[in-house]
Amino acid sequence: MENKYEDFAPAFASLIADASNEESVKKYEEGLKNMGGKEILEKVETPCTIIQTKKDAAVPHSVALFMQNKIKGKVTLEIIDTLGHFPQLTAPLKFVQVLKGALGS
Repeated sequence: MENKYEDFAPAFASLIADASNEESVKKYEEGLKNMGGKEILEKVETPCTIIQTKKDAAVPHSVALFMQNKIKGKVTLEIIDTLGHFPQLTAPLKFVQVLKGALGS
């Protein structure tokens, strides 16, 4: 992904979006290609909570650690004991607990 992002984006888009719907794949691919942002992390000073699942095939744990190390503000990394990329779907109660903690309620 890091070295060949132009090849990664279309392949990943086909996995994440509905592969039978060319328009959705294309839109997702374009969104991925337009994303930049690694350099912006060092400008973030607002306290952040990064939510990561225990096993995410789309975003490995190393990405969360990278973000945690690059963000200048206070960062809390929360690992939810669930699989997949969408903890709000696979572990909604745990996800809400993390959100409540992050929001201070």
